[in-house]
Amino acid sequence: MKYDSQQSCSGATHTPLETLKLAKANGCPGFIGHRIDFDLVKPWLVEHESDLELWANDSMSSLKMDNLRKDIEKKTLEIKRLKKEFLDPREVKMFLENLLEAQTSILKKVIKELPAKIVGKTVGEMEVETERAVGEVFTRFKAVKASKD
Repeated sequence: MKYDSQQSCSGATHTPLETLKLAKANGCPGFIGHRIDFDLVKPWLVEHESDLELWANDSMSSLKMDNLRKDIEKKTLEIKRLKKEFLDPREVKMFLENLLEAQTSILKKVIKELPAKIVGKTVGEMEVETERAVGEVFTRFKAVKASKD
């Protein structure tokens, strides 16, 4: 008998779906793409019945080990988060947004004030005022950082 899927084969033959999946994964003849020729599969299942149990146990053990590794990794990350050993991306994003807002505010203010301070001055005096403005920007940035700490 031929079936269009493992699901339909399982239902019609009362062969567990997991058994069909293991058989296909272990080279059982009769699996052509997603179709199944159960006349070829059935004798193979009988012949490899004890092997299927071993493969199922190995598969379950492997799955349990994978889940255990994932649990350990998850718990390790949670411990590191609690110890503040890594940065939460949301917190970093919020910090950078706040920093950008503060820097933008400071720069806008300095840019507004600077032209009035340098108009009519010599190039040398303009350089001094510009350097003073840059120094003021850095001082304000440091003040913002200190207030955040």
